[in-house]
Amino acid sequence: MKARSGVEKEDTPYAPQLATWLNQERWKDTTGAAVLSPADIEAAERRLAESKRKHDEDMRPLVEAKSAELRAQRD
Repeated sequence: MKARSGVEKEDTPYAPQLATWLNQERWKDTTGAAVLSPADIEAAERRLAESKRKHDEDMRPLVEAKSAELRAQRD
């Protein structure tokens, strides 16, 4: 959200709300220059992958317990 094209500061009175920015397709207002550097994108992708791994790790015991519960009900 903070990387919106054409918005320099979040607290500026001229920064549109995110919904407005999306609905009015404001990303087309810029020259097309990348807002995020390739290094920023790569770092975000690494954080996302780690977050997904952690989520899967946290959910595995819950899924296994629910699966066992459903199998017990079926039998």
